[in-house]
Amino acid sequence: MTSVPESTIVPGSLMDAYTLDTDIYDALKTLTAKPAFHGIRIEDMIPLVKNGRRRSFPARTTVVEHGRRSESLYLVLHGKVRIERTFGLERPQFLAEVGPGDFIGEMGTFTGVARSATAFALEPVDTLEMSEHDLQRVLRHDHPFMVALVKLMNDRYRRL
Repeated sequence: MTSVPESTIVPGSLMDAYTLDTDIYDALKTLTAKPAFHGIRIEDMIPLVKNGRRRSFPARTTVVEHGRRSESLYLVLHGKVRIERTFGLERPQFLAEVGPGDFIGEMGTFTGVARSATAFALEPVDTLEMSEHDLQRVLRHDHPFMVALVKLMNDRYRRL
């Protein structure tokens, strides 16, 4: 991992107080661009993403597979992912196409149930994988990130 160039960090800002590698910087930049996370302070986001691991997926590969155990969620940093329901269907059922700033696998990660859909990389995709263990350790009942994530999960569930 390389450090983020100093020119991308505003002197005197909270980010200036941290030595950020590119994975953390990319995740923070992606999250802060999404309206759902506008009210969350950077210092509340850093503990969530600092233990994340960058995972890259070539085009036409599976990111998460229906029926598998959910042990982590993925924040899409770059690229597009198609989410579809496949279990018990003759043809896959399209559910959504997601991109930078969207999460994959969040529903199963927080409920403890198996993955409810399959996600395929439509093009090369970079993600930040956040483990269930790390998320549970950082998130508290009143953590502002959790509140925003629950709202996003609710919106996704209503579209199903």
